[in-house]
Amino acid sequence: MSDVTEPTEIPLIVSVDDHVVEPPDLFDGHLPAAYRDRAPRLVRDAEGKIDVQGTTQAINNVIEGWIRAAGQMFEEHTGRPLLTATFETWLDGFPAQTKIELPRAPLVEVESVTYVSADGTVLSVTDGASPETDLWQSRTPEGVYAPPGWVELISGNVWPVARSEAGAVRVRYTAGYGETEDEVPAAVKAVLLLLVGMFDQFRSQMHEGNVDQLPYGVDQMLFAFKWSAVPTTVPTWL
Repeated sequence: MSDVTEPTEIPLIVSVDDHVVEPPDLFDGHLPAAYRDRAPRLVRDAEGKIDVQGTTQAINNVIEGWIRAAGQMFEEHTGRPLLTATFETWLDGFPAQTKIELPRAPLVEVESVTYVSADGTVLSVTDGASPETDLWQSRTPEGVYAPPGWVELISGNVWPVARSEAGAVRVRYTAGYGETEDEVPAAVKAVLLLLVGMFDQFRSQMHEGNVDQLPYGVDQMLFAFKWSAVPTTVPTWL
């Protein structure tokens, strides 16, 4: 056997599939001090989640705008307010049924049911006694996909006669997922994140391909929230 000669230097090898991972202190150690507060950095929160921080305020403002737009888009498509707010539904009269479904879900509370009487006075739907007792009760379904809530007459009562005019019957109520952003369900936040990602991908008006509709996954998730909030009762009027 002949002796094997060890190579004196490592030959040049070029890989086309390697990935470069920057060291954690790349910006801290090599970026001029004047720019370090704007450098990207990874920050781990109390829950162990990692966030990239250090973007410029201008970019942050754009992202905040996308988040607001995503929230408005969700509410307009589904009829579901993210945060609790007060609404009024005006009807031209009381329905023949004992039930009035309300268009915003999830319903939190019905504050009042009033109507315009024959002489133009706005009255509450009560028994007129002292103290007054409401002739109606509310139903507030719960859950991420809660169906619409409603107002219904308590058994044995009838709706009063409202004046013949537009908006003679008025139901004031609150609806929404909670008072703070932390109370918004995770499933809703997932839709908002997808919408923000879509806004980021299609920033300008000109794009390659067809972008005149929502991506399939986003559309289907909005669809589930939308149709579970559609009223199930078609009212007939007195």
